[in-house]
Amino acid sequence: MASNTSLISYKTRVTTAEVFVATIDAGPNNVFYLFAANPFPYAGGDTVVPTPNDSVQCNLTETYRNMIFGKHIQTSDIIIMVPNFAWTANTVYNMYDDADGNLFNEPFFVVVNAASQYDVFKCLYNANGAPSTVQPNLVDTSPADTFYQTSDGYQWKYMYSIPLATYNKFATSEFVPAVPNANVTGNAVPGSLDLILTVFAGSGYTYFTNGQFNGTDVKFGGNPLQYNLSSANASSVNGFYTSCYLVLTGGTGAGQYSLITNYQVIGTSKVVTIANSFTTTPDGTTTYDISPQVLIAGDGNETINAAARAVINGTSVDHIEILTRGKNYFKATANVVVPAVVGNVVPAILRPIMPPSGGHGFDPYEELGGMQVGISVHFSNTENGTVPANNQFRTIGILQSPKFANVILSIESSSGAPGSNGAFIVGQQITQANSGAYGIIAQVNANNLVVTNATGLFVTGNNTYGFITNQANNASAQVVQITNNDAVKNFETFNQLFRINGTLSSGHYTQDEFVNQGNTLGQVHSSFINNSSTTLYLSNTYGKFAVGNLVVGNTSGISMNVTSTFPGDLVVGSGQILYLDNLTPITRTANNTETAVLVLGF
Repeated sequence: MASNTSLISYKTRVTTAEVFVATIDAGPNNVFYLFAANPFPYAGGDTVVPTPNDSVQCNLTETYRNMIFGKHIQTSDIIIMVPNFAWTANTVYNMYDDADGNLFNEPFFVVVNAASQYDVFKCLYNANGAPSTVQPNLVDTSPADTFYQTSDGYQWKYMYSIPLATYNKFATSEFVPAVPNANVTGNAVPGSLDLILTVFAGSGYTYFTNGQFNGTDVKFGGNPLQYNLSSANASSVNGFYTSCYLVLTGGTGAGQYSLITNYQVIGTSKVVTIANSFTTTPDGTTTYDISPQVLIAGDGNETINAAARAVINGTSVDHIEILTRGKNYFKATANVVVPAVVGNVVPAILRPIMPPSGGHGFDPYEELGGMQVGISVHFSNTENGTVPANNQFRTIGILQSPKFANVILSIESSSGAPGSNGAFIVGQQITQANSGAYGIIAQVNANNLVVTNATGLFVTGNNTYGFITNQANNASAQVVQITNNDAVKNFETFNQLFRINGTLSSGHYTQDEFVNQGNTLGQVHSSFINNSSTTLYLSNTYGKFAVGNLVVGNTSGISMNVTSTFPGDLVVGSGQILYLDNLTPITRTANNTETAVLVLGF
């Protein structure tokens, strides 16, 4: 039998997370709510929290029967998240490596607590696996930097900073928000070689030296391409430093380099000839290093050539210093150049570390494994009287694009409205151009429309905004107020409890008890008494409670005559439940605010 292996790439997972974030408020079919459900103890008690399963019963029937309320997820409530690797002294951090198939499970970047914000740095080199002892500091670098090395030998790339408010809203012990920095992304260099790794150090690399230029004749014979080395440390063998790099390390002209094309011993002078003259001419104060050249070969698409030298320890390659990082390398190889007169060496093995697409810092989502989405929503007491309190919830979830069942749109005609301002017709669809919301007309009254299957976020408006239009005859009107189940509010929240108003003579219902009206059942979420009038909120209902009949408490024994009923705001079963999370009980009161923070992995 044939066998195969497969892989869903990290890029696919990151893209999926980005698409999910982009769908928030991307039109009437993409309105998301974070909801609370399950006010009653679990079947086995609350000491053991059951795991949700992927059955129709769990994902639809039971969740809707026990749904309490929901709140609209705003664009400011959702963000891409990456792992939270807090910088800790004396920790060995992994370095970015394009060949590491397990990279996104490893701590190859750090989050630094800078008091007023959190700064994120990617590790490009970890000093051959040494512990990090010096915390990277944004003060020492800038968004445009491609190279930043701390004194412990670690090389870092600044990625972005997380504002304190954003960190506090979304961060968990495992994940932090990704907040792209425009300067970093804009200054990223595609195809740059920031590191060439020494896989094997080799031996026999003796052709290196350092010193200070001969102050009496720095430019040999005045030639800007020839320089007189100090004779104490330099070789007496012609050609010994040919094809090496001359790097100015201190004094006048420090930081410049050039390739040595020839090395000659001329009398008492030891002279290097370089390929290009220095912009700032060195003098007798200038110190220098001569090191073996690293020859870098790309695939021919590079637009700026990279340059590097081998730093020698003893006679072996200690590390590779990048002199010019180059641009637009897609792949590359690197080898240490050995002049013919040096003799045999045991060759070092080098491997260029190729950058991510666009260069380091170009896409923090992709580079740091942003395969998670964070959602953070506050449930602020009663949300201005639109959601219930005074009980518990044990489940939170995400609901996409539910339909609202009992919406009253108070309207008025306006000369500024488009169309005929003619009659609205029951059973036909109305749309609101500004919001993209739509629904079906269930009833037409003098000053309002009763709408069912309302989808999206209807809004109120003025003479130029908020018009609804009848699909069939282009009748139009302006929405001036939105009422849902007798409560004036917008679509930012919903209340899915079944509400009953009525009168009773004495006593009160017991929280969580079952009530009945014949074969119609429900379970008490909460009740409120105002003189003889009682409002009863029910969950877990079966059947329809009717006006004019008694509702009897199975435990309390009290009864109430029903004067009006209001089912939940939503069409039961509408929309898609995307996520469920069972919790230990969370107790709500009218004075408390709960914050729900979810991290969804893709």
